[in-house]
Amino acid sequence: MESDDIMLPSPPPSAFSFLRPPRNLASQFELTTQSALPDHPTVADLPRAVWRNKRYVLEESLSRKGSKGRKSWIKRHGFFLVEIDTNDSPLSPYWACRLCDAKGQPEFFAAAATSSAADHLRKIFESSQAADPDLSTDESERPKRRRLQYSAVPRARVKMIRELSLGLLINTNVPFSFFSDTFFQQLAWQLDPHLADQIPWSRQSMGRLLDDTYKSKKDEIKQELSDALTKIHLGFDLWTSPNRHAVMAVTAHFLDRQGKHQSRLLALRRQLGCHSGESLAVTLGQVVREWKIEDRVGTVISDNASSNDSCLVNFYGDLDAEMSLADVRARRMRCYGHILNLVARAFLYGEDFESFEAESQVFDLLGRREDDLRHWRKKGPVGKLHNVVKFIRSSPQRCELFKRISRENDEAQEYLLASESTAELEVVMNNDTRWNSTYLMISRALVKQGDIRAFLVHPEVEKWLPEADMLKGDDWRLLAEIKLILEPFYLQTMRTQGWGSEGGNGRLWEVMTGMEYLLEHLEDRKLFHHAVPDEAGGQDTNSQAEQARGRPDRNRQLPARFRDCETDIHPRKSRQGPLSDRGSRQCDDGSGKPSGSLGIDDMGKDHRHYLRLSIMTAWQKLNEYYTKLGDSPLFAASIILHPSLGMNYLEVNWASEEQLVWDDN
Repeated sequence: MESDDIMLPSPPPSAFSFLRPPRNLASQFELTTQSALPDHPTVADLPRAVWRNKRYVLEESLSRKGSKGRKSWIKRHGFFLVEIDTNDSPLSPYWACRLCDAKGQPEFFAAAATSSAADHLRKIFESSQAADPDLSTDESERPKRRRLQYSAVPRARVKMIRELSLGLLINTNVPFSFFSDTFFQQLAWQLDPHLADQIPWSRQSMGRLLDDTYKSKKDEIKQELSDALTKIHLGFDLWTSPNRHAVMAVTAHFLDRQGKHQSRLLALRRQLGCHSGESLAVTLGQVVREWKIEDRVGTVISDNASSNDSCLVNFYGDLDAEMSLADVRARRMRCYGHILNLVARAFLYGEDFESFEAESQVFDLLGRREDDLRHWRKKGPVGKLHNVVKFIRSSPQRCELFKRISRENDEAQEYLLASESTAELEVVMNNDTRWNSTYLMISRALVKQGDIRAFLVHPEVEKWLPEADMLKGDDWRLLAEIKLILEPFYLQTMRTQGWGSEGGNGRLWEVMTGMEYLLEHLEDRKLFHHAVPDEAGGQDTNSQAEQARGRPDRNRQLPARFRDCETDIHPRKSRQGPLSDRGSRQCDDGSGKPSGSLGIDDMGKDHRHYLRLSIMTAWQKLNEYYTKLGDSPLFAASIILHPSLGMNYLEVNWASEEQLVWDDN
């Protein structure tokens, strides 16, 4: 005897099972809609029903360009269907009664006009003594409109294409009229004429789609914020649009329900009036209340403008009147990229770099070319290089002359590993917004040094370029040293920009270690340049060296358990090599491409003095923001929780009163 647990095979269907009446329409559609549509659906993939050897699909699953959907009251009591042939091409539309279908005998009516279907429903309701509130609607009296043709393109596919098209507009920042271009329309029609005819790509249609998408996604993001495992950390910044409107961008950062980091753009809100801290706090508060996250706000990150300090004092004060000033400072995160920008600009242009750049912009707007040249010339070789690059790029003829000289120099070399592209033949112009454009300008100029030298001695150039802007040997040596000093700042900027990944490249712990590394880098260069004697004698140098050694420094001490061991607390130093004439390795002897070095010792006294002041200015600016890291426990926590840093790092590197509070705890 077999066990009850043994499963016996089900018997094959009998011949009578094929004679039973087919499922009604509703059950057939319900059965076929259980499986999801593929990424690129066709009519064959759509839910369908078969009745009396005819195949039907739901009308709403097919695309009809310009259709706004059925508005008739009979839609609630039946199905609007479209018959399809054996080739899956749409034929005529029908309406099937849902009440009759429930009895297994659906009635079909042509859907070109709804009067017959409405009469059918009235008879049913009259016989059952049930009244429908819309039975009095006489659709036969409504004005007729052109019947839109059905297509063989599923509505789901059209929806997907429209969403991708909207994403293209947003991601590439092209106008809404992009898809109305004649050539694009022809291209789309050649790829799939049926699909191209069904997609409404007009600028009005894409604008409505953007509004609808924003409204639908906003509820989803609100739910994401509500379900977040962490506080909602905000970031904001001001931006000026091309039409001169001030706009505040607000982003949210959090961990979702799965513990994954998420970032969402919450607002691009126009900032009206003055940009005071109080005004900024009002705008930021409006965004927070709109998204209903007043009680979920954690930290806020922004640049280092003083108005942002007062903004956050007012902002957090509105959220929690009992929050102390120390608590506000603990939640105020400073943008690391902006700190690097401020330090590098202080190195290049001094403490008054903002007024310097503003004055240059005024000269440029007024067309006072000579005044602008003199203005930049005050900044030494960097300003002179700026004037030379501007001189080259301000004329197509001079650009062509420079490229021709560069090609001739390449052809004169016996060995050429690779030819230069069109972009590599040109020099790079800096701008007033990003300091790294100045770094890239200097880097490209050092690579093209031989070409620039040859260009400057060309007869056509000597007639027009002022003698004061001619770059000499000392100037090139100073530019090479400036590049050496700024290179770690550039690498730090590139390393920490964007989203953090794999435990680094933008994580919070890299802010402190990065600033410590840069401070050591500046201190190394500071001591090196104070050790180089001036031409005038050693008395001035000795006094400056004493001042350098007497400036505030971050005291370092080994933890007690390491004091009897040989420990390399700062392995980053070993990457830089000895302090020699490495700052001039890209300087040449005037004979061609960069090669060899003349040494920092050959640099003029004025240039060495300029470097010392620039290094000290940058060091003081960076040390100012490094000290402020102690205002927030988050930086210390990121170091303590790092498996290879821990409390030891803080014991070695932190010495100020604000910092030692966290070290002692």
